[in-house]
Amino acid sequence: MYVSSAYPPHYTGIGAYTYNMARAFSALGHQVFVATSRVEGCPETEESEAGTIFRCYSEMELRSEGLARRLMRLARENRVDLIECADFLGEGGPLLRLPRDIPVCIKAHNSGPVRVGREAEVLYSWQRWMQWAAILRNWQQFKEEKYSIEHGEFLITPSARLMRELEGQGFRLPKKRFVQPNPIVLAPAAPDVQESAAPTVLFVGRLAIGKGIALLPGLLRELVDRFPDIRLVVAGGDSYARGIGSLRRWLGKRFGQLVDHIEFTGQLGRDELKIRFESAWLLIAPSLWDTFPTVVLEAMSHAKPVVGSIHGGMPEMLEGTLCHAVDPGSAAFLQETVRLLEDRRLRQAAGHSMFLKARTNYAPEVVAGQYIERLTELMR
Repeated sequence: MYVSSAYPPHYTGIGAYTYNMARAFSALGHQVFVATSRVEGCPETEESEAGTIFRCYSEMELRSEGLARRLMRLARENRVDLIECADFLGEGGPLLRLPRDIPVCIKAHNSGPVRVGREAEVLYSWQRWMQWAAILRNWQQFKEEKYSIEHGEFLITPSARLMRELEGQGFRLPKKRFVQPNPIVLAPAAPDVQESAAPTVLFVGRLAIGKGIALLPGLLRELVDRFPDIRLVVAGGDSYARGIGSLRRWLGKRFGQLVDHIEFTGQLGRDELKIRFESAWLLIAPSLWDTFPTVVLEAMSHAKPVVGSIHGGMPEMLEGTLCHAVDPGSAAFLQETVRLLEDRRLRQAAGHSMFLKARTNYAPEVVAGQYIERLTELMR
C-alpha cells in the first residue's frame, strides 16, 4: 500500500512515481492499494490499472495520529504486506510511531532536512535566515520528514548520490537500505523524431532557484549569438522565493531584451507537455540539485537528448547514453548545448540512446521486479 497525498490527478514528480510503481506492480500480478488525499470530482474509492485507490483523507489531517491509525486499519483490513511512504511532507512519521506488524518503507525523494537540497534554493546568503524561519513555522513537517528518513524498516533512494548525501550528513539511517531508480512508462518502440523548424530548447520544471533558473538568461545570450532564431520554452508553474517574490517576474526582468526568444507556458497538462517535448530539439536541466528528475525520464520516453547537471542524480541517469552531465554554470554546459543544436544526426542518436537506457533500466516492469527482489532479500 502506498500512502501519498501526491497522486494523479496531481502529476508532481512523487505523484508520477507512485502511479508508475503502482501500475507496474499491478501488471506483475501484485495487489496494490494507494491511500491518498481527496480530490474534488474524483471518487473516494476507485478500481484502476494502478490498483485500488482510496481517496480517504484531507490535507488538514496530514501527519496526525488519527489518520495514521485509520491508515493502519485500512492496511490490515486489506492484508497488506508492506506500506511505502515518501519522506516529503513527513506522512510516514505518525505511522512509524504506531505499534504495528506491517513494515513501513520510506522512499526518500527530497525534503527539508536534506541539506544539499536546501542549499540549492539559496541565491543570496541572507535567504538562509529566511529559510530557517520558514522551517520553524513548519517545524512539525520538518521533524516528521527527518523522523521518516531515520525510522523506517527500509529506506530507498532513487539515486546513489542522494544516499551518499544522507549518509554524509549524519542521519541515523536504517541498516536495510538500497538504491532503486524511479520508473517511466514507455511506448513499445522509440517514437519518430519530430522537431520544430526553428532551434527550440526546452526547460521543464517549477520555477525555482534550485532548478538553475538564474543561469538561463546568461545561457540564452550566448545561444542567440550562434542561433539568431532560437527559442527557449520555459514550461513550469511560478513560485515565490523568500525575499524575491514571483520568480516568473524576476526571471523575466533578467532576460531583458531577450524576451522575444522566450516563451513562458506556465504549468502544462500532460497532453500539452507531450507536444512541447515533440517539438523541442533538446532539453536542458541546469539544476543546482535534483535527486532523480522526472523530466529527464520524460525526455527519455520521447527520445530527446538532454544537457544535464552534475548536481544530483543526473550523471547516473545519463551514464551509458550519448548525453552528458556537466556543471550548469560552466562554459562546458554551453558547449554541450551548442554541440547538440548544431548536429541533427547527433541529436537523434543521443535521443535514441536515451530511450534505450530507459527501456533497459527504467521500464516499470524492470524497476518493480528489482524492487521486489531487493526487498524480499532484505526481509529474509
